[in-house]
Amino acid sequence: MKSRKLYSILRNNARMRQLLDDIRRQSQLLDQIREQAPSALRSHLSGLRFVRNRLTLFVDAPVWATQLRLLAPELLKNFQARQPDILGIDIRVRLDASRKVTKKQKKSISMASAAAIARTAESLEDPELANALRRLSRHRPKPEA
Repeated sequence: MKSRKLYSILRNNARMRQLLDDIRRQSQLLDQIREQAPSALRSHLSGLRFVRNRLTLFVDAPVWATQLRLLAPELLKNFQARQPDILGIDIRVRLDASRKVTKKQKKSISMASAAAIARTAESLEDPELANALRRLSRHRPKPEA
C-alpha cells in the first residue's frame, strides 16, 4: 500500500512522471532487444540509454559487446520499423563494480626447460637470438631459500 502512495506522489510531479515514463520505455526496449538477441547473449544485456535518438546498449563483458555489434544492424532495422526515431545503436561495456580484479600471475617455465633454453643459447652464433633465449630462460620459478 505504501508503494502505491509513493507511486501516486511521484506521478503527480511532472519531472518525476517524465522520468518514470523514460524508465518504462527503456525497460520495454530492453525486453524487446532481449527477445531478438540469441539466448546466450540475453543475460549479459545489462541496460540501455536512449539519448538524442541513439540507443546505447550495455553489456557486461567485451566478448558480448562484439557479439552485439554483429547484431546491431539487424536490431536497428527491426526497431526503426516500429520506432523510426531511433537513428543508431551504440554498444558499451559496463563492468560490474563488484567484480574482483585479479593480479596477473607472472609466467614461468620449468627449471628443466630453463636449463635447456640456456644451453641452447650458449651454443648459438647469433648474439641477438642467444640473448633472447637467455632472457627467456630467466622466466623460471625462483628457488626457495
